[in-house]
This record gives sequence, C-alpha cells and structure tokens, in this order.
Amino acid sequence: MLIASLILLVLAFAAIFIWYAHYVEANNIVIQDIKVKSDRIKESLLLLQLSDLHLFKRMSPKRLSNIKNAVKKSIEKKIPDFIFLTGDYIDNNSGIEVLNEIFPLFRSNYGAYAVLGNHDYFQYNFFHIFSPLFFWVDKKPTDLQRLKESISKNKIELLINERREKNIAGIKIEILGIDALTVKENRLAGLKIAPKSDFRIVLSHYPDAIHYIKGKADILLSGHTHGGQITAFGFPVIAKSKVKKSDIKGASVYQDTVLIVSKGMGVSRYIPFRFFARPDIHIIHVEGKDYVKN
Repeated sequence: MLIASLILLVLAFAAIFIWYAHYVEANNIVIQDIKVKSDRIKESLLLLQLSDLHLFKRMSPKRLSNIKNAVKKSIEKKIPDFIFLTGDYIDNNSGIEVLNEIFPLFRSNYGAYAVLGNHDYFQYNFFHIFSPLFFWVDKKPTDLQRLKESISKNKIELLINERREKNIAGIKIEILGIDALTVKENRLAGLKIAPKSDFRIVLSHYPDAIHYIKGKADILLSGHTHGGQITAFGFPVIAKSKVKKSDIKGASVYQDTVLIVSKGMGVSRYIPFRFFARPDIHIIHVEGKDYVKN
C-alpha cells in the first residue's frame, strides 16, 4: 500500500512538472532589460537581441504567437538602434517558412545583423539528443541557401566571420559576427581580431567565444545555452558551454568585455520543456559617458 501511494505521488509530481514546464514556462517569454555603461560612446544605444527560436512548421501555434507578440512588444515603445540575432533560428527546413512570418516584424534605426547557430547547419532529430551515444546517426544538412535567402530578403545582414562598421553621431561602431562552426571547431585564432579601438559588438551563437574575445570587444552577444533549460530551480544542471554555469544566462563581465547570453525564445522540438529558465528576449540599454536619462 505504501509503495503504491509513493508511486502515485511520484506520478502526480511528474504530471505537474510536465504541465508546468511544457505549457506554462516554455510559453512565457520574458522581455529582459539589461543596462550596460560605457565611456566609449557619447550618448546611448538601444539594442534588441533575439536568439534560439527553434522554429518548425508544426510547432505549437501558441508558442509561435508568443514569439511574435514578444517581438512586437519589445519594439512598440521605442524602435531599437540595432537588432541582433544570435542563431538557432530553425530546427529543420520547415522552420524557414515560419521564420518568414517573424522577420517582417523587425524595425530598427540602423539595421539588423545575424549569425548562424549549430541548428541552422544541421536538421536535428530525436537521436541527436543522446549524442554521442548514437554517434552513427548522421546530421542531415539544412537547406542553408534557402535560409540565407530568407535572412537576406528581409534586409538582415548575415555575418559569417565578417565585420561591418556604422558611424553614429561621430562614434564608429564595429559589428563582428563569428560563425558557430568557427567556435565549435576552435578556429577563433584564425580571425586575428585586433585590440579594440572603436566600440565593438561581437555576435556569436556560442558564448565560449568569450575566452578569445575578452578584452577585444565591448559587448559579446550569445545564445545556445537556453539558460540550462531544465534547471534545479534556477541553477543549471547541464550547460553545454565552457563558460561558468553562473554566466550561461544574462550579463557577466570578462576583463572589460560584457558577455550577454540569451536563454532564447523557443525550445528544441524534441525537448519542449523549460524549468526555471523562462525564454527571453533582451533589450540592451548602452549608456554612454554623456548620457542623461530623460
């Protein structure tokens, strides 16, 4: 009798956990405001960061609606100067079609820039969750050309180990996009990034790039970790990253480089749960030396 009661209790807790993690938390996107101060710009910059949408055609309509509403809400009060996207837009090729419903919502003063994540290169399936256990399961390439065309036609600049410069109010801003494969294959040294002179913003799907970028950039924007996705009440149990577990979400400082890691807006198709790692979208307020709050 006691054993049966314990089994029923465990099953009840499991059911509550699945309900909460799948239907409540995974569908509750937080618009997160982050403040960064810098004496290397004069006034201020407003940045919007999106990451890890993990789109596919048969995803939950509610989850897709929540993503769209979060994007709309994040720009309705004030249009950002820049929009930055840090990878994992799709889980398979069908996600490209869904992506074309979200990109047209973007509005910015000086442009939108993107880098690719690991899910943008390969169509992941159920067995990849257990990697490297099922090491023989191939990763089928995505339709990368079609994904790039979707990004381009929506006037978003895809940066694959490339730089762009913008001159705003006499301040030169450098935007550097590091490709996910470059970080994964540990080819960062080949980028030969000079010490920073202008205000430099780096985009990298993997936050691991901070170990090479620190001191060479003002801000590094990343994603990938999902904040642990399923945590021990906020503490990441598993974090596929070489940064400290405490730094796999939100803002932290490495030397004088601010690392900002998004928990992402979506969930993986095969693990559609979050626990104390709610999805987010970042509004980053960079306050310069002459900034005066209205």
